[in-house]
Amino acid sequence: MKVIAVACAVVLAACGDKKPPPGELPTPPGVQLLNAGAEPRQLLRYRIAKGTTQVIELALDVDIDASGQGGPLPTLVMTSEMVADDVLPDGSTQVRTTITHVVARDRPGSAITATQMTEQTELMRGLVLRGTLAPEGMLRDLHVDAGGRVLPPGLTAQLDTLSKSFEQVAMPLPRTPVGPGASWLYSRTFTQSGMVMTTTTTFKLIAIAGDTLTFESV
Repeated sequence: MKVIAVACAVVLAACGDKKPPPGELPTPPGVQLLNAGAEPRQLLRYRIAKGTTQVIELALDVDIDASGQGGPLPTLVMTSEMVADDVLPDGSTQVRTTITHVVARDRPGSAITATQMTEQTELMRGLVLRGTLAPEGMLRDLHVDAGGRVLPPGLTAQLDTLSKSFEQVAMPLPRTPVGPGASWLYSRTFTQSGMVMTTTTTFKLIAIAGDTLTFESV
């Protein structure tokens, strides 16, 4: 969860908003408020200006399980540039994330070396992920745009895991106003490598300074 926490902090610091948009927004699925925190409390929502750009770094571990064969693959470390292409009438933002740099690192237990992943890492450079970020922090309709390139089957697992990782670059926000000391639980269920998995993250709001939030996640 450490990488996710850093990514959320970067995005939210760039575009967090302490002023509620018109109308009441729904609570993101899986968000449960545990503690509203101290006064004064504010309704937290993402509001991103069109053209906003943010650099994101992710370390991705993928394990392949094919009829009892496979195992861990080398760790992929990616640098991406996220751009707000457009802001929709409901406050959602259409975001475009371009993978600008990828490097593989050897991982214990992997039968494949980082050097053997060179061809795949080269193919991943320039790939684009497109999606829509809702004001309450949910990234939906995320898909990979290969730009017309034909990708080898070996990239399928990595790209599937990558898409799920990018769904978590924004921190889901509670529907009601919160203040310093607030905490909330976020759970999500997804399918990966044929298995149904549920992840649970607890966020704690440490401080609010203008449009910047400081928080911890466990």
